[in-house]
Amino acid sequence: MFSQQTSDAIRRQDFCKATDHLQLVASLLDPGDEEIIRCIDVSYVESLMWDIKDEKLLRAGWKIIPKKLKDLYVAMWGERPFMKDVK
Repeated sequence: MFSQQTSDAIRRQDFCKATDHLQLVASLLDPGDEEIIRCIDVSYVESLMWDIKDEKLLRAGWKIIPKKLKDLYVAMWGERPFMKDVK
């Protein structure tokens, strides 16, 4: 699953690779209709960083997630502590 590969890159602190993944997926939202947005939400965003427990890694990962994907993530999971004070 592509989302897991992104999460694994964050876990390895390979933020360049994770950023590439995130930007690619976010770019698909631009021309996307509701079906594409829903597909990305369910198959990518919902499972993004699901198995990362380290708060520092979660904060670092959150910093690199594009706003469009953050919005979908928050809509699914709500506000989480690692999101605080991260721009």
